[in-house]
Amino acid sequence: MTTLATDRSTDVATAAVSRDGEVLAFREFPLSTARSADWLSSIADFVRETVSRDSAPFAAIDRFVCGLGPGSFTGVRATLAAFAGLALPKRKTVCGLTSALAYSRDGEPIAVAGDARRGRFWTILFEGAKKVRDFALCPREELRAAVPDGFKVFSPDDARAGTVLAGEFGSCYLGGGAPSAARLAQIAETHAELLCANPLPVYLMPAVRPPEPPRAAQ
Repeated sequence: MTTLATDRSTDVATAAVSRDGEVLAFREFPLSTARSADWLSSIADFVRETVSRDSAPFAAIDRFVCGLGPGSFTGVRATLAAFAGLALPKRKTVCGLTSALAYSRDGEPIAVAGDARRGRFWTILFEGAKKVRDFALCPREELRAAVPDGFKVFSPDDARAGTVLAGEFGSCYLGGGAPSAARLAQIAETHAELLCANPLPVYLMPAVRPPEPPRAAQ
């Protein structure tokens, strides 16, 4: 089986192609914004160079795996929509994995943290690919307590939240970078039970209540 894994939850898209348990190629695609229109043609060129030389490179793909975030809702939804369209004619598989899994490491306790805006952070804990604790939101003052001792900390939001995370976790904070589609492809091959068959973006932002209109004077 040939798998294309892609993550667009940040402003740097990543893609990887794997076949029968082996990651064949990996590439990063810097994007000006999460709405960049050229990402799919860039990934098509990548697939063509890796596994297909013809004019329809996605025909060589048997399974599409999408990183589901947290992160850019637009990027994740655009990827899911594109993969659904590409998979439809031959009824190929489209599935998803939490983008935070890309930071997991075999045999190590890893925490992934991100900026949930409005003074909140999200965290999720892994041991290897096993989820120890699901996504949780907390205010900044509770961030340190949300991650047990002994966990190394990564973040896809290093540019925006790295200073805070380094201040809270010191040498345990190892930075970020875009979620690696190569790691997602590896997990898709070795932990098929983690694949989401009906993928939707991971959306952690709580709803914002609109301000109430001023009341008329009595």
